[in-house]
Amino acid sequence: MDITLRKLIKAVESLGVSTEHLELAIDALNRVLAELDEIEVKGRQQVDTLLGCMMAIEAIIGEKKGGEVNG
Repeated sequence: MDITLRKLIKAVESLGVSTEHLELAIDALNRVLAELDEIEVKGRQQVDTLLGCMMAIEAIIGEKKGGEVNG
């Protein structure tokens, strides 16, 4: 089962509960992504680590860079 913050927000909304904290979490993770996007790295290991971190954050949020929603 693929769980993302975007899917969690939809489920919580359906229960009539505020999603403010979840939206704040997404905003914070998007800020981290923006910071990571500015980092210059050298070497395969560092590139792989940076890419892995960015992909993991995007998977947690439930969207790809540029706002495209996954699932």
